[in-house]
Amino acid sequence: PDGRFAVGCDSFIYYRAAVRATAGARAPDWFLVVGVPPMLEEDFRRSYVMWQEVIAPLIVFEYVSGDGSEEHDRTPLCGKFWVYENGIRARHYGIVDGQGGGSLELFRHDGVGYQPVPPNAAGRLPVPELGVELGLWHGTLLGSTAWYARPWDTATGVMMPSWEEAAAQQALRAEAAEQAVDDM
Repeated sequence: PDGRFAVGCDSFIYYRAAVRATAGARAPDWFLVVGVPPMLEEDFRRSYVMWQEVIAPLIVFEYVSGDGSEEHDRTPLCGKFWVYENGIRARHYGIVDGQGGGSLELFRHDGVGYQPVPPNAAGRLPVPELGVELGLWHGTLLGSTAWYARPWDTATGVMMPSWEEAAAQQALRAEAAEQAVDDM
């Protein structure tokens, strides 16, 4: 609500200093950090450096490529699962497979390590800090039809619109208002 958050897509999170900079970094497909400004010194963030900002991401997402083994890799210092759990220590780690029948896994850090988040009665995975539940949805976004992880509002149980859907809804409302004025 205060506008203090950063979102990254395919941009590095640097979690430890290393001889080769990228050896101490991961670039999740999507991440959210709450409690930091969206921009640094009036410039877009190109990366997120944890030892400068200290706040760990609230959630990171990986979209499965291949058989999903890379996203579940617990190899110390280099496996994605290990890095998000032990290096970056994101509060939540989501793994989305948008192909075939689609799947969504969510893990929550309990201070020691990741534990799987069980689905609630609606079959969705709650993220209480955001007031949302994550679930799978099959449809078309930006011209691509697949399985997507989508948020549902916890209070209403209603799926939240993507920016594309929200823009279409706004255009329909504007058109209806214009038609109502013309009918007067």
